[in-house]
Amino acid sequence: MVRVALDGWDSRALIVARRWVLRVARNEEVARAFAVEARLLPELDSLPLETPRRIAGGRRWLLTSYVEGDPYAGRADLRPLGEFLRALHAFPIERARALGAQLHDPRDDAELFRRRVLPLLDGDERSLAASLLDEHASATFDPRLTHADLGPAHVLVRRGRVSGLIDWTDARLGDPAIDLAWALSAAPEVAETYPVDDELRRRALVYHALGPWHEVEHGLRRGERRWVESGLAGVRARLPGATGGPDTMAG
Repeated sequence: MVRVALDGWDSRALIVARRWVLRVARNEEVARAFAVEARLLPELDSLPLETPRRIAGGRRWLLTSYVEGDPYAGRADLRPLGEFLRALHAFPIERARALGAQLHDPRDDAELFRRRVLPLLDGDERSLAASLLDEHASATFDPRLTHADLGPAHVLVRRGRVSGLIDWTDARLGDPAIDLAWALSAAPEVAETYPVDDELRRRALVYHALGPWHEVEHGLRRGERRWVESGLAGVRARLPGATGGPDTMAG
């Protein structure tokens, strides 16, 4: 039995007999990310949650094992996720580089958003958003290996506990706060198993606020207005919580 699992931004995924997942890259950039993912996956086996195993791959496709579980839907113990992230962020940096993981500079995103997304905002919200981009661009951190796309669709749950993490296409060296952005928002108890100080928590909040900006930029790049509109709604909804702006901006 074969079924479409995800028709995503970067790839199309097919589940084969609930044993394998075949993903096909939409473009060459994603294909290059698949190659890095294929080299990383075998070295993630020792981490405390299940991750896919590489089975085979080609220039624009990757076949991995199927990881059992349902996407997180708001009712599960996420404390094991904190334990997992501690282990992931302790992965040797030089080994990650040797496997092809690239260093991500937040200034690149800040500059892209400043050019493409910021002009779509109005008045006070634009000023507050510009300050948020300035803060993001000036953040300092010790790079770690990160999943970099950690959200409910990629966090799998079995019997009420998080059991696995999938879709490692965006894995890179970067700010560990990116992996805590959604996690701390969804489940503050993650901080019971991952040490979080005020500085790390603040950077995670900024990453969370900037999440919908990627959706806007994706919509602009693809010429799909629905993504632009839904992304802008998310930008406006999250901006007050990260900037102290008035709640009326969320309307």
